[in-house]
Amino acid sequence: MGKIRELAEKVGKWLDSWLFFGIAEEEDAKTHYIKCEKEFYQDVEEGYKPFEVRKNDRDYRAGDDIVLREYDKDLGVLTGREQRVNIIYFLDKYPGIEPGYCILGIEPY
Repeated sequence: MGKIRELAEKVGKWLDSWLFFGIAEEEDAKTHYIKCEKEFYQDVEEGYKPFEVRKNDRDYRAGDDIVLREYDKDLGVLTGREQRVNIIYFLDKYPGIEPGYCILGIEPY
């Protein structure tokens, strides 16, 4: 019965954060500010890319937020455009994923 209750609590917290746009965030949730190259930024913005492949050097977790900051690699500058997304899925230490890297399922607000 304990596992069912634990799962129900997790689902409830996720629903709260989804329905109320992060107002009821978990206490340990973080916001990560990261660069995102222009072509990938645009794909996320248009809904074609619902994931990020990242070096896991920031202790990413499901429930955390990411502020993607558009980066122009050719000019070496941030463009000033940003979009906030929520990490809804985290995957690492799986065949095909390079050690130290992870795949983050993301969802825009």
